[in-house]
Amino acid sequence: MTARFLMIFAVLFVLILAGPAKAMDTREFEVISRDQGSVSVTMGKYDFCALTAVSAGGFNSTCIIQKQGENWVLTAVDPGKPDAYVGESQGCRATCFSIKGAPPMVPPTAGVRYIGCFKETWTRDLAGYTTNTPAMTTQMCVNLCRERGFAYAATQYGQHCFCGNSYGKYGPATNCDMKCAGNPAEICGGSFANSVYSIK
Repeated sequence: MTARFLMIFAVLFVLILAGPAKAMDTREFEVISRDQGSVSVTMGKYDFCALTAVSAGGFNSTCIIQKQGENWVLTAVDPGKPDAYVGESQGCRATCFSIKGAPPMVPPTAGVRYIGCFKETWTRDLAGYTTNTPAMTTQMCVNLCRERGFAYAATQYGQHCFCGNSYGKYGPATNCDMKCAGNPAEICGGSFANSVYSIK
């Protein structure tokens, strides 16, 4: 009982020293390499990102998380042929967070999972519904696609939104590096590159 009381007291003491509570904005990211060598996803600007899960992978496979300039980047490495362990895959998952002084706007994280950056062509990868606006944010795109019953939402080129029930037919991309027109703190795809989210 005494130990438990001391633990509770210590937690309360730390909270008092920390001052007013601050909001934390968190988001999960995932990238998979299937004999594709190095596959990366640009996660964006956060106070800190950490590797939280590693799945499968061969002897020469690995996960790398690092900051490049102002953005955090998650990389899955699974060497292709002639690697002796070809045929396996490397999955990497990371969680990023930022501390904010005021409660954030409703983040696009409730039931939403970022999948990764994927190539696009003029024959759209997610062709169920599309729109674009200079006010585009990740949450706006997620809402638009959810309202129409789609399983996936994708932002592209800073202000485009695409909805569909499948994704990735053109393979992964590495150039999801454009800020959302409606929220420069977020990444909304890139040139012919989709930031894809699972929304169900």
